[in-house]
Amino acid sequence: MADKPGELCNCNADRVLPGRGCLDLRVIFGRLEDYGYRGYFSIEMFDEALWSMQAEDSAKRMYDSLQYLCED
Repeated sequence: MADKPGELCNCNADRVLPGRGCLDLRVIFGRLEDYGYRGYFSIEMFDEALWSMQAEDSAKRMYDSLQYLCED
């Protein structure tokens, strides 16, 4: 999520890549795993800039944005 008040956010247009927003995804994912979640996490981007890229470039940008979550 973009770092702005919820009442001013557009739930789709204000999404940002992991690591660029205000949510601490390490904490969120960690808590889910603490409570037993062992499934997959996925990324959805409602971002016109990503949509306008070639699919491979968009996918790489999203993949790269997730790498910090895979490091210990």
